[in-house]
Amino acid sequence: MRYLNFLVIMIMSIAGKTQEGQKVMFESILLKPYPGKALELIKAVQRHNELYHASDPHKAYLFELLSGPHSGSLFWEMGPLTFSDLDKSMPEGHRTDWEESVASSAREVGKIQYWRRRDDVGYNPANQVVADKILAEFIALRPHGSMDEVLEAIGAVSQVLKKNGSNQARRVYVSELKSQDGVDIMIVYPFEKWADLDNSVGLPADWKSQFEIIHGKGSVATTVHNVMERNTLGSYQQVMLNVEKN
Repeated sequence: MRYLNFLVIMIMSIAGKTQEGQKVMFESILLKPYPGKALELIKAVQRHNELYHASDPHKAYLFELLSGPHSGSLFWEMGPLTFSDLDKSMPEGHRTDWEESVASSAREVGKIQYWRRRDDVGYNPANQVVADKILAEFIALRPHGSMDEVLEAIGAVSQVLKKNGSNQARRVYVSELKSQDGVDIMIVYPFEKWADLDNSVGLPADWKSQFEIIHGKGSVATTVHNVMERNTLGSYQQVMLNVEKN
């Protein structure tokens, strides 16, 4: 997958909560530092955020990517917000500071993406918006794959977590603007410490057996795996950490 579409990651990270029923969307940008200059870029972004992105709805965060195809890059995200919030003017000097302080310090500035959280097919027991550490799974649809079928399969798995009262959140995001390579779904699994991944990476280790207790023997294949194989090109995972918190 090309880095421009990685922006999918955006949505998942920082610590906060939202009111029940509130629509959650984030804007994200991928920043690639020059070799050996990551700390300089981090400082430039932090200064920019303090000046222009300290409060809602334009509050922004910065994450470091520690695994996957974009390891070593930084991920900037703003939100939660709505498209209407983008009609509101930013403070004077914002664009100039971004260009002169942030963009000029980066080797590459990624394409902007907007991702909407789909609570109807996710599971978010603590009503959390973002987390300091996250494992994000990105799913690419086939050119004629059915988004509805894939989301239905994802939702069926999330319902198993809900019925079992799992502590593992599973937040699902869908791109509001269709991407060129089909990476239009992201699933975010927050975690507290690296040691958590020793037990399971993403879903609980026993999710398949629990799924079949509810839906019947063979249902993981028919309800989930076959649907994903028919409609998607596969997926990949990445870990990202909040620069401010880790």
